[in-house]
Amino acid sequence: MKPFHSPFDSPNAINYISDVLSSGNTAGGGKYYNFLAQYFFKKFSRSSYFTTSCTSAMELLALTMNIQKGDEVILPTYTFPSTANAFALRGAKLVFVDSQIDHPNIDLNKLKDCITPKTRLIIPMYYGGVSLDWDVLNDIRSTFGVPILEEAAHAFGALHVKDNSSIPLGKLGDYAVFSFHETKNISCGEGGLLLVSDEKYEDSMSVSFEKGTNKREYLEKNLDFYEWRSLGSSFVGSELNAAYLLAQLEQYEAELIKRLERWRELYVGLSEISTDRWSLPIIPEFAQHNAHIFYLRFSQMDDRISFEKWMLQNEIPVSGHYRCLHSSYFGSLTKQKGSFENAISFQDGLCRITMNSEIDTSLIIDVINEYNKL
Repeated sequence: MKPFHSPFDSPNAINYISDVLSSGNTAGGGKYYNFLAQYFFKKFSRSSYFTTSCTSAMELLALTMNIQKGDEVILPTYTFPSTANAFALRGAKLVFVDSQIDHPNIDLNKLKDCITPKTRLIIPMYYGGVSLDWDVLNDIRSTFGVPILEEAAHAFGALHVKDNSSIPLGKLGDYAVFSFHETKNISCGEGGLLLVSDEKYEDSMSVSFEKGTNKREYLEKNLDFYEWRSLGSSFVGSELNAAYLLAQLEQYEAELIKRLERWRELYVGLSEISTDRWSLPIIPEFAQHNAHIFYLRFSQMDDRISFEKWMLQNEIPVSGHYRCLHSSYFGSLTKQKGSFENAISFQDGLCRITMNSEIDTSLIIDVINEYNKL
């Protein structure tokens, strides 16, 4: 059986990695790191920090914002634990919010009711690379004055669409993070990105990023030495990861087109199967997704498990996803209020179908059609 995730090959990866190895400079902050910074500034018009992971990108932001005990951070309950961990590590109170009724993304109407004077940050996550309604998010930001972190781990290459114009996700909030883990559309094994539009944290973020030192200033101004200036950590991604990622970025537009074709083939083919056993993904008109995830949504967990067994018997990789944060062991200790019924329905009923540019969509559709006849 093929693996559930299958990173695509980028022709220049070996050449770039060989270049790094021959240079002898494999740590972060070198030539390929700078190439990435130029690429990301051109795409997003924002300062960027290429990190060891999306998790560390959020940890860097939490540290720089001086998130601490008593501060409140609002996030969806249906998201990966890293989104919570980065801020819980700083002592923040986590406020979980339910999903929308028809999509795993956070319910913005319920989010509004959770904002208090102690709210320091709002973290909408783009499940499957699908945008939220930024008309609503901008209204929330202007009304309450709370900054927004776009949790875009799934969303590189996805867009928000309005008035015939398209804006890349990652360019709309005060901050944004991406994941380049091997399971993502574009990857470097392990890697992440923090984008920053708010310059008030620029100096302190640079110091935290450099392990709490003023090393960047030392290199730029030829100081006699650098020193420990604040709390920090080892956030920077290595030159090897940067080189591998740059090679993927060069090929990503072509890869995205192929992924979107496979996604559309699945959607069209499965929409022709008459059934009430599952529903297909819903993509709002303001979202241009990146084909990161294709899923079926079952009304009952038992039906989803039965479907998974059938697909695996036919050697087609499928998978559920994560448990809601509020109902997970550690998350339950926060004693959240609310029913979170929409998020639970996705937790129990969502089944992801293997999704990459090389899948045989005809085979997948045929096998699912046979299941529907049982």
